[in-house]
Amino acid sequence: MIDGVIRLQFDRPLDPNLQRLAVQLEPPAAVIFDVQGDELLLKPRDPLRFSTDYTLTIAPQEGLPLEQAIQLRFRTEPQFTYERDIKPLLEASCVGCHQPAGRQRTQLLDSYEAVLAYVKPGDPKSELIDPRWTRRHAT
Repeated sequence: MIDGVIRLQFDRPLDPNLQRLAVQLEPPAAVIFDVQGDELLLKPRDPLRFSTDYTLTIAPQEGLPLEQAIQLRFRTEPQFTYERDIKPLLEASCVGCHQPAGRQRTQLLDSYEAVLAYVKPGDPKSELIDPRWTRRHAT
């Protein structure tokens, strides 16, 4: 799950006494807020889900200088990423052989593009994840 703060900056200071905020997050998530100068800080009460499209809507209201509602769409980060999670594992265990100069040069695993020949993102039945390969190699 993702735990963070959404920061919205306005072109003028906000009312520091703002007590209520007409805000909606879809898929539904309760949000708490704080005002710091010209910034509105929004924090979901519970962590948001990975790889999820959200829509944040803030309605015009007293103490908030909006002529019309703000609607922001964003997608949360994936739980795992190639650069952060997969690439270091492949470099430590696979790329020594699965590279142009390695013993397995016909089955490259030295780049994201090369890995996509064996893995369909989100498919647990992808060839590279198949137990027949992991049994043949050191874990």
